Amino acid sequence: MKKMLAILLIVALALPLTVFTFANEVQELPTYGGSVFFNGVRQTAFENAPLSVKGDLYIALEETAKLKEVTVNVEQFTKVEEFNEVTYVTAKEFAQVTGLYFYENKLNDQAYLMDNSVALVDGVYKVASTPQGNAADIGYLSLTVEGGKITAVTFDEQRGTGEWKFGAGNSEYTTRWANSRNLEPGTPDVLKANIIETLIANQTAYGMNVDVFTGATSSFKKIHELSNAAIAKAKVQTIQHAAPKAYRDGKYEVVGLENNGYTPVLKMSVANGKITSVFYDEINAEGVGKRGSDYMTRWANARGVDAEAIIANAEAQLVYNQDPALVDTLTGATSVGKNMLMMAAAALDQAARLDFEVEAPAYNDGLYWVRGEEARGYIPVLKVRIVDGEISVVELHDVSTTTGLSKRYNSEYLTNWGDRFEIKPLEILIDMEAYVIENQSFDIDVDVSTGATRWAEAIEELGQAALVNSSQETIYVFVGNSQGSAYRRQFLAVEQAGEILAIDYLEYQNSNYIPKMHNTGYVGPDARWVESRADELGGRLPLEILEEIMGMLWENKSVEGIDSITGATNWLDGINKLAPSAFELVK
Repeated sequence: MKKMLAILLIVALALPLTVFTFANEVQELPTYGGSVFFNGVRQTAFENAPLSVKGDLYIALEETAKLKEVTVNVEQFTKVEEFNEVTYVTAKEFAQVTGLYFYENKLNDQAYLMDNSVALVDGVYKVASTPQGNAADIGYLSLTVEGGKITAVTFDEQRGTGEWKFGAGNSEYTTRWANSRNLEPGTPDVLKANIIETLIANQTAYGMNVDVFTGATSSFKKIHELSNAAIAKAKVQTIQHAAPKAYRDGKYEVVGLENNGYTPVLKMSVANGKITSVFYDEINAEGVGKRGSDYMTRWANARGVDAEAIIANAEAQLVYNQDPALVDTLTGATSVGKNMLMMAAAALDQAARLDFEVEAPAYNDGLYWVRGEEARGYIPVLKVRIVDGEISVVELHDVSTTTGLSKRYNSEYLTNWGDRFEIKPLEILIDMEAYVIENQSFDIDVDVSTGATRWAEAIEELGQAALVNSSQETIYVFVGNSQGSAYRRQFLAVEQAGEILAIDYLEYQNSNYIPKMHNTGYVGPDARWVESRADELGGRLPLEILEEIMGMLWENKSVEGIDSITGATNWLDGINKLAPSAFELVK
């Protein structure tokens, strides 16, 4: 049985701010500090350097079009910036206009533009949309790749009221939709199915004519946008040089550096390798957060945006997408979004890279009830009983907000559902619950959940939360700082029951996802560092020096005495700055 670690990660990340200045009518450009790849090949010959503007990557339109040998005009783009008489557009929109796929790793500042020649990696890729303007509808798309081909796509939209547009039990909305457009009843579901069928047949959303799907234009655009993002994620796995590491289970407390009187704090839970909950806030010296305070009201009045809703949607996107890179830029809350997504990515990455195994704590015996969010007039509630550290009872109830009756006890509802889709819903639910107990995992096989996908998602999400609540804690204290250096530095201390079990230090060069100490080209016997600092190293390799530093640090549980070690000045500087904070946070 897979046990779960509860993780407390405390992170301090200093994120540089982009400042625009003007001198003699020539703008100081907010240059993008990372790398841009075309089909995995790093582009180094840009005459006009890519820019970072309000969280988005911008590229020179004319120059990039020539490099990609495509014809475009500026009228095709909605986000356009002029810098020193050069027209820039976002890389994401350039991809959409030219039939490419765009993915950006914001932690390491690596952006990828890919075409159809890049293969898809098998997996299930989920992407959620961001509400635009007054339209509060959020699209949720799941795309499955098997054997390098798109084999399945599911899509639905949730309104601000919590109502879902498509699917079982929602004929009222689709009927209103059809009537308002003088369409036959059921047409919206048929149009959506046709869009998905065409996407799977073509293996891309590009080339589909929106006019063919008249009556479902908004849904068509969401499916188009979200499927492109999902396909990009599937493609980038092919060309990245290292396979993505699974998220480490547990509770994360990620703490950033204080700025203007507020300290950013991100709380996450991960279970069975999946993010199950996210909450972000910024706290002042009195411990009062911005969320739900007068601060947010003043923010809304000053900028004309609902920052509370923007942040909440980004949190929900991260849970659904399972990847900070797939969360859209937070328009109206750019700096908050950058903080939140960078902190999430850094914490997940550092914990996943941890080369240390902790004995997984057992689940605490007991009965756990977990409640989900209301949707379509029903609230999912999951009952989980743990006996002798194992899952022994799983029972899902979808409770009506008006009658208080669970769907599993509503024979009329179950009969109507079964007749409409020719299934037996209660049998499917019981089979899913039995599957969890048999496999001791809330990852439900798709074959078991066919016909009751939402129930399966509820069991998975609420079940993971129940395991988080029932697990004993191992604490990971993580401190990172990128300020004043070309490198991102990270220090990790592992604590359980008041005892530090392990410590670790990593350093990343900007725009490189491989830690320096894992990069043989940097620390190996033939590395430039070894050649240029032979006298300082005294015949030793950099990793040998790091081992000596960490050994002294481990023995003393303080930085006292480590300055006597020579040969790794920058590493000593980073450890001296970060380790004391980590040890203090453990206490």
